Amino acid sequence: MIKISKINKFYNKNKSNEIHVLNNINLELDEKGLTTILGPSGSGKSTLLQVIGGLDKSGGSIQYDDNLFQRVCNNKMDLYRNQHIGYIFQNYHLLHGLTVYQNLKTQLELIDVTDEQEIDKRINICLKAIGMEKYKRRNVDALSGGQQQRVAIARALVKGAKIIIADEPTGNLDSKNSIEVMNILKRLSKHCLVLLVTHDKYLAQHYSDRIIQIKDGQIINDQKNENDDSFLLADSDTLYLDQYVENVLKANNQTVSLYTNKDMKVNIRIVIENNTIYIDNVNGLPIKVVGENTDKEFKEHKITQLDETKEKIIMFDEIKKKSTSEKIKSFFVSFKNSFLSFFFSKSKILLVYLSFFFIGALLCGCVAFYNYTVKIDESILKNYPGDAYRVDPNQGKATSKYGFEFTYDEVEEIIEEDNGVKGLVNIITDAYFYMPYVGNRTIRYKVENECYGANSYVCGRDITLFGNEIAISTVLADELIDYYENFGINTYEKLKGINFKGSFQGIYSGNVVIKEVFESDNKTIMFADELYYLTYTFFVSNEGNISYRCLQEGEQLKNFTPVKVDNTYLPKVYLSNNIKRYFNSSSSYVVAGYFDSDKFEFVYENQAEYEAFLEEMVLFSAGNVVPYDARDFELTEGRLPTNDKEVVIPHVLKKQYKIDSHYGEEDYRIVGYYLSSYPDNASFLYSNAKTAYMHKLKSIFETSIKVRDTFDFYIEDEAKALAYFDSIGYECKNVREMVLDEEYQSNINDKQIAIIILVCISVVMVVFIFFMNRSRIIQSIYTLGVYRALGAKKSKLYGKYLLDSFVMSTFTAILGYLVVYAFVVYASNFVPSLYVLPLHALLMVLGLYFVMIVASLLPVYSLLRKTPVEILAKYDI
Repeated sequence: MIKISKINKFYNKNKSNEIHVLNNINLELDEKGLTTILGPSGSGKSTLLQVIGGLDKSGGSIQYDDNLFQRVCNNKMDLYRNQHIGYIFQNYHLLHGLTVYQNLKTQLELIDVTDEQEIDKRINICLKAIGMEKYKRRNVDALSGGQQQRVAIARALVKGAKIIIADEPTGNLDSKNSIEVMNILKRLSKHCLVLLVTHDKYLAQHYSDRIIQIKDGQIINDQKNENDDSFLLADSDTLYLDQYVENVLKANNQTVSLYTNKDMKVNIRIVIENNTIYIDNVNGLPIKVVGENTDKEFKEHKITQLDETKEKIIMFDEIKKKSTSEKIKSFFVSFKNSFLSFFFSKSKILLVYLSFFFIGALLCGCVAFYNYTVKIDESILKNYPGDAYRVDPNQGKATSKYGFEFTYDEVEEIIEEDNGVKGLVNIITDAYFYMPYVGNRTIRYKVENECYGANSYVCGRDITLFGNEIAISTVLADELIDYYENFGINTYEKLKGINFKGSFQGIYSGNVVIKEVFESDNKTIMFADELYYLTYTFFVSNEGNISYRCLQEGEQLKNFTPVKVDNTYLPKVYLSNNIKRYFNSSSSYVVAGYFDSDKFEFVYENQAEYEAFLEEMVLFSAGNVVPYDARDFELTEGRLPTNDKEVVIPHVLKKQYKIDSHYGEEDYRIVGYYLSSYPDNASFLYSNAKTAYMHKLKSIFETSIKVRDTFDFYIEDEAKALAYFDSIGYECKNVREMVLDEEYQSNINDKQIAIIILVCISVVMVVFIFFMNRSRIIQSIYTLGVYRALGAKKSKLYGKYLLDSFVMSTFTAILGYLVVYAFVVYASNFVPSLYVLPLHALLMVLGLYFVMIVASLLPVYSLLRKTPVEILAKYDI
């Protein structure tokens, strides 16, 4: 039973042109029977039918059995309509391009019937009931109007509907097909409720069990209609006289009967003479004489009795809820259908798909362009130490302590303050490595850009180096390997132990051996203290330094070859053969012979002459201040230095300098003597680490730093150091952060342009995707409207379009994005700044999916907010 209470429907409510289509309708309908609603055009009969069927919204409530719907046309009513209400439309609303079977199958899929055997069973029963079983595989577009309406009836019947609503189902049919459709509806009314809207009063009166008349949105008459449950015959060659209005003209013994089915003016003159009838057709209407020029015949009645053999009740089992496995299977079937529809649908729009493909490609290209434009090349940081802080005196305040430049004394004062500053960064602007190759040939490599020189005092690394040993960072080692790999140097291990000749501006020039390679993200060279603190560079060959010594008692020189020497006051020396070409005679010595040695040796004949030479050379070269823990040495007198500017000097200088006296321009205080040898340590003054470092710093400052505008400091305590520089009026920044900031500032204009382009393209992309999808939805709106009218749940349609959108997005925009991404990945091997990070690519793909799917579903959402009737009416389906 259906109970309708206080149904009101307005168009243009609260406007000047308001129309009250349904005016407080109250109605109760039985569970079975054929109820017809009659009324003139515009009376609201179709609207009432649509409200009852859940196709349109209204005020009031409708109760189906125990189901009460206070707000007509909502989601709950959609569910009920989906399961229990079948709709037959005047215009059929079949799905074009599909067969009869596929149309009925679609209806079953909308109510979650997916079992193929059940589908076949239901379709065969329904098609047989309407006499259309032989047309099962025929395309509906190839059927006549009457046949299409029968298919529409079967579609309403196949779901096992309790209520069948027929909105002028015979409006577009001829008399024969109209009667056939009404006969089917009459049979169905024996098992369910059939609600019918029609203009044909004759058919309504013959078939209806109840007739409701409506006018101006109100029920004006509601009565049972007595009928004998008979069917009308539908023979196109028979004129059934009881179908027409009879007018009988009698005169004398003559009778003329006129039968018409509509009001019309007839003007005929008849003359009978000599058993012949003469007709004068004044109206000019065609005249056909039964039995002569037409096959039609007259019959009194157009009625036949109910054929019980065709009254088999059509009943279907209740639809069971799907199990989890069935839902999963159904999902993959839907996914497969979406996939096949995308690739093989005849209605696909290739231009739209290509547009989406290029949108995805363009988006990836824009992201790569943005990264290329704004990326800060952090590889430049390898030219700057990570723990260095830069001070620019030129940027100091007007009240800054040292003005707008630093002298050595001022730098020394800064370092010696208790302020968290450890030392000054040694920047090597020119660094060269010479690798011995064949004979005296060398392979020279100049280090790209600047690098940094350090020792244990400022570097802070636990690496022990002696003599001419150095350790280099991995960044610098990689650079050397990249250059020397053609000469067999392709690993860190092979790099170690090679005797390079090096030139490192401001630090050292001479032979070096790489002992260690340490992890670092900048180019740093750590020198042994003996190299780092040298301010005087000795002659160095490819084989090593020259060794100066005295001939030992009883020593026999190998393969000695004497040279005749006349009596002379000059000291006599012996030279090894491998330096014979470099040294011959001199104003300070004479060569007394040559001998074989694997060293570059210079041997004095007696100890006194050697000591005199040593004293002379020490006086000439002493001045390299070295930490006393840098090398083992023998203290001959005094003590080790414990305070700043205390030194231990070579023993040979004891005659010239006494303990507690002062040495050199720096006014070092002498606290002891040590036994020196030439050239190993004859030029060294041993002191503590800080004194040695400041001495080296001064020499570096005088040779190179004095021309620098900025000063980089090693910092031990960041907070303390920053506060100190701020207190004396200077800004101190981490070198790397400052470099990145400068790089960022230099790219900021390009970044802004890239962002504007990216945003504009993104906005245009979203708008384009939305309107292209909207256009795509409009083109398929007929199907969408039919689905909703047939009872498709919104969630099911959202799911279908979501899957369709996912497949379309994958093989258009996402495919375009991935194609360009693959190209960018390949191109990044040659252009490092052209890149898209994998994580960003994943996020962009997910974002593109989101935009594409949302843009696809928004038009669907906008459409599904409307009622099925509004969809059909708005787009004139």
